[in-house]
Amino acid sequence: MAAATTKILTIEDKGLSTELDRAGYKKLGVTYKVVHSFKDAEEYLTKDSFDVIVVNYDYNRLDHMSICRHFKAQPHTKDLPIVFTSVQDKPKNLAEFVKAGLDLFIQLPIPRQFFIERVRTLLEQKVRETERVVHEGDVEFSYQESQHLCPIGDLSKSGILLTTQLTMKPGSLIELSFVVPGYKKPIRITGEVVRSITKGQDQPKEQLGIGVRFKHFHGDSKKRLESYIEKFQIDDPKMAYYL
Repeated sequence: MAAATTKILTIEDKGLSTELDRAGYKKLGVTYKVVHSFKDAEEYLTKDSFDVIVVNYDYNRLDHMSICRHFKAQPHTKDLPIVFTSVQDKPKNLAEFVKAGLDLFIQLPIPRQFFIERVRTLLEQKVRETERVVHEGDVEFSYQESQHLCPIGDLSKSGILLTTQLTMKPGSLIELSFVVPGYKKPIRITGEVVRSITKGQDQPKEQLGIGVRFKHFHGDSKKRLESYIEKFQIDDPKMAYYL
């Protein structure tokens, strides 16, 4: 399976400076589109899909508060995380920006891979739904043109913990199939590998499983899964540590 790409739209006063910069983002699995105005950003968001909006807080031609409020008010962008970047300290009115829709502030400079990791962590948190069930069944999934079967650890509306020692690259897409009580028809979902779950810092090599975030539900699978989760969910948000 091909790895999923993180698509970032950034509003910045200057673009990526070199081909080396572009290659660096591509190597990390990132499509990075730079625009120089709010109007251009709005145009791109109506004709293409992105995972996150990154705004340069130091770009003084922008009304940053209005940008947050506008995108959070539009149906097609209200769920898109908004990130501010700056070489300055956090603004004193950061709480007001958060109230207006800001999801994350990142102070620069930091290495590119750390920046991308923080953005991806935010994306995982935004899609997380912590209501879960401990499901004792098995899940069948395909990875790298091979079929695998393993027990299910945790299961929620947005993700699943695969109890497997198989090594899978984060960002990989896998096809999942499993059955829940009350339904004979298997639930079929395309999922994205988030990360491997290890026992802890004292034993980092002991893998407990693979965290997978749901990307696409086939047929009425989403409706059936949500109905099952609502009936048997557990309040303890264990899945929060990987989704």
